[in-house]
Amino acid sequence: MIPSGEGETDAPKQVFACSVFGPLGGVVEIGALRAARTWLLADVSVAEFLTPRQDDLRRLMEGIRVVGRFSDEVMEIADELRLLHRRSG
Repeated sequence: MIPSGEGETDAPKQVFACSVFGPLGGVVEIGALRAARTWLLADVSVAEFLTPRQDDLRRLMEGIRVVGRFSDEVMEIADELRLLHRRSG
C-alpha cells in the first residue's frame, strides 16, 4: 500500500486515514485526561486540551506527513474526520 498517492492503494483513503490517525487521537485523549487529572472522558474536552497546543499539533502532523509520505488528500481526510479535535464525553 502506498499512502502518498504515487500508486493505487488496497483500501479507500478514508479507511486508511482512520487507521493511521485514529490511534493518534486516542493518545491525544490520554493527554487530555492526564492534563485534567481524571480518567473520565466525559470530564474532558480534547478541543480545549489542544487549543493551547496548536503549534505542537502542527509540528506533529507535519512530522507524520513527512515520515509516512502522506499525500495532501490523506492529511485533509484526517482533518475532515476531526480525529484530533473531537469533544469527548
